[in-house]
Amino acid sequence: MQELLINDAKAVLSNLKLTCDGTGKFFAGLKIWIGASSHKQEIISLAQNFREAFQKLGAIILSIDKNLGPLAWSQIEDADLILMFAATPGVSARALEILFKSRAERTTAADKLYIYTPGEYASGFICGRFNAYGAKVRHLNESCFFEASSDLFLKCLYDMCEETSNQRRQKMLRDSEFEPEIGIVTALPVELSSVKNILSDFRIDPKRERNSLYQEYFHGTIESKHGGKHRIVVACCGKGNNKAAVLTTALINQYPTVEEIFMVGVAAGVPYVKDAKQHVRLGDIVVCDEIGVIQYDMVKKYTGKTEYVPPPRPPSQAWLARVENYVAMQDKKPSYLSHLDVILKIQGGVRPRTAPLKDTLWVAGNRAVRQPICPGHDPKRPRIHRGPIASSNTVLKSAKFRERLREKFKIKAVEMEASGIAEAAWQHGKGYVVIRGICDFANDDKNKVWQPYAAAAAAAFTQALIETMPVTTESKKKVGE
Repeated sequence: MQELLINDAKAVLSNLKLTCDGTGKFFAGLKIWIGASSHKQEIISLAQNFREAFQKLGAIILSIDKNLGPLAWSQIEDADLILMFAATPGVSARALEILFKSRAERTTAADKLYIYTPGEYASGFICGRFNAYGAKVRHLNESCFFEASSDLFLKCLYDMCEETSNQRRQKMLRDSEFEPEIGIVTALPVELSSVKNILSDFRIDPKRERNSLYQEYFHGTIESKHGGKHRIVVACCGKGNNKAAVLTTALINQYPTVEEIFMVGVAAGVPYVKDAKQHVRLGDIVVCDEIGVIQYDMVKKYTGKTEYVPPPRPPSQAWLARVENYVAMQDKKPSYLSHLDVILKIQGGVRPRTAPLKDTLWVAGNRAVRQPICPGHDPKRPRIHRGPIASSNTVLKSAKFRERLREKFKIKAVEMEASGIAEAAWQHGKGYVVIRGICDFANDDKNKVWQPYAAAAAAAFTQALIETMPVTTESKKKVGE
């Protein structure tokens, strides 16, 4: 049977394209603890054959103890994989004990436990308890446990392949010692897609902390024009300031080396057709200024009046100075325009046709008005604006209310995540910058037509800005420069 199992294993490993490591063994160093009945001779023989086959493939088989005393439990916790052949009451009870103790003491044993049980037991009490604990249960024909069948072996083999791949991925991440200094937060998938296109050395780093939800982070780098590479981590928070604050806090805790948080995405712009220089058009880019973010839903209400009380959360002064210098030194074709062309080509996107402004505040004789163009500016290209950005958890579709915010705070854009990011960054002593591409005007005509282009514009400017910042000497050493 040994020969048959090894041949089956080689065929499976070949189909999965799982390569061996430097030792020449597919599962070198993988520690396995196998729980099987000590009263059924068929299962005893089956388990022993499995152990010998796994050992020939490089796995380490941990010794077995008849009870789960301190010694056996330490072996279980030390295992990379726990395989339980739950075809008898004793083994089923032992598997339940592992699940219960692991959950009660908050260990990782339950996460690496795989239970193999006859399909006939699927509707029984024991399997019901397995499912209640969220166990990984594999159902097979009962004959697999009492005959020389390879079906059970192949099930175990697939689980070992998955665990081995996870371990190698984790080792790669540990060995890389990825310690980003810049975090980028997006809210929408369309924003995340554009930001991913500005990164080199791109890879996904899924995280799941104990008792927390799964979160995907994206690693990459952006080359500095002064030499070296900036290390970047990116995450997508979803809509709203609450989610943005939670995600930003999690990102900072997960990557304590991050010093600056960039909020990159789309927002509503604030039009002003009386002054072409102040007018924000669709596709333009708004970067927060020294005032930063105005959280306009933080108010005190009195009889007959409302007082706005947003807390001051000034953004990163170093990056604001970098924005000012970059904008002042733009030539006829700034680098962010080249980056924008690349992103649009990758995504297959184009700049939508600019339509007249259908805004209740700027209509003339019930007719939409043509948007003014700033002298010397290409109307088919994004223009950079700097100013305060209004933020709240409310989707704004009112031109009149938007105008009230403009008159009071001189805002250039309105969105729903920046104040949460500013608060989280401020509380953790980190700097932040908000960069938004304009996709609508927060009025009755609000739609998503401009979102892909606006997201690409914001990402392109972010790339150009980060390129202008020198990399610290310590950062250069860590990325092998």
